[in-house]
Amino acid sequence: RPEFALNPNTFGKAIIENFESTKISDDLSMDKDAWRLGSRPDLASLGERGGVDIRSEDIPGEDINPDWSRDQIEVLVLNFDFSMTESWESLVYPISKVGRDYTQRYYLELWIRGDGQGQRLWFDLGVVSEDADGDGELDTEDKNGDGKLNPGEDTGIDLGGELMGSGNGKLDTEDLDGDGNLSTNENYSQYGDTIEPDLKISWVGWRKVAIPLARASNWDQVNEIVKHLRLWIQGNSGEASLKFAGISISGDRWQKQNLKVEAKIIR
Repeated sequence: RPEFALNPNTFGKAIIENFESTKISDDLSMDKDAWRLGSRPDLASLGERGGVDIRSEDIPGEDINPDWSRDQIEVLVLNFDFSMTESWESLVYPISKVGRDYTQRYYLELWIRGDGQGQRLWFDLGVVSEDADGDGELDTEDKNGDGKLNPGEDTGIDLGGELMGSGNGKLDTEDLDGDGNLSTNENYSQYGDTIEPDLKISWVGWRKVAIPLARASNWDQVNEIVKHLRLWIQGNSGEASLKFAGISISGDRWQKQNLKVEAKIIR
């Protein structure tokens, strides 16, 4: 396994840089508290919002990849409720408050465990709306606006009927960049079933997937300021469960912008 060193950023330990060879990789945290409920994706065919239970668990690395050691790996566990037909759910990961330059990033890499239920998974990378519940108001635990979690404030925030963050010891808010305002601006590249490889969860077990970022036609207009990764899923019916052992945005220090990159699925 490669060695990792902390890469200072506005979200503390949320991003790690991989110094293996010339590869550069921002690895998103699999800690459940690093993820928030996300805003509604801009897709007209979406129905009602479902529900999601967000957890983290530790499992032996060799359970994910036989070549890995027995050391424990933190895994993000997402259990979805899609009891309403054609429902969806969305999570967002705040990569940076000011935006990171990803002009030297070429892949969105995933270690994902599918359940074979046929859900469609999408990723929006760039800048997405902070308005998770779509009510046009900033929902936050920060009652006095001092940017700190004070006694009595750790009550969670109500996002469309889902109470998020109660008693977690952290300041929960829709304000992802901490500027005190609710931003609804969006500028992102989208990766899903219109981008090879198709992210329809038709398999059971762990799989590594690498999606070329350049497959999105507007990536060159997005990649200089990347603040968020929005993960969202469309379910058919009933329950669904996905696990992630890693989500990273990777590149190469010496790779040319015009070098061809290809989609990769490692079963």
